[in-house]
Parts: sequence; structure tokens; C-alpha cells
Amino acid sequence: MLEKIKAISESVKKLVSEADASGTLNEIKVKFLGKNGEITALLKNLKNCTPEEKPFIGKHINILREQVEKLLAEREKALAEAELNKKIERRKVRR
Repeated sequence: MLEKIKAISESVKKLVSEADASGTLNEIKVKFLGKNGEITALLKNLKNCTPEEKPFIGKHINILREQVEKLLAEREKALAEAELNKKIERRKVRR
């Protein structure tokens, strides 16, 4: 399960860094954090772990979820700032 967590982490990092629009970020969020998302599926599969493994695996899944949420928020902020800068530049050119 840890390999799957690591693979998801790498996939999210790549997808978020390549995202160039808010809509794309929303699609990534749904794919990983949505009701039928990959991270949600990991949480649902915790029931298949041994009682000894559950806290360890659960902790890593929660860390992954927090990382994904943080990456998405940071990228959303960066895209919003870039869009604002474009608007400012367009207004400067018109004057």
C-alpha cells in the first residue's frame, strides 16, 4: 500500500505542476480527493489492513491527502496571480 501512496504522490505532483488552468486543478482534485477518488479509495481499503498496519498506513494516507490539498491550493494561488498580472499588463498597454 505504501508503494501506491508514493505513486499517487508523484502523479499528483506532476499533474499539478503541469496544470495551467483552475478547471484542470479541479479535475485533479476530483480524481484524487473526490468521492470516488484514488485517495478516498485508499482510505476505504484500510479495512483490508491488519489492525497493526492500520494506524501506520492511515497516517501516511492522511499525510498524502494534506500534501495534495496544499499543492492544489498553492497552484491555484499561483495561477490566480498569473492571471491578475496578465490583466494588469493588458491594461498598461491600452493606456
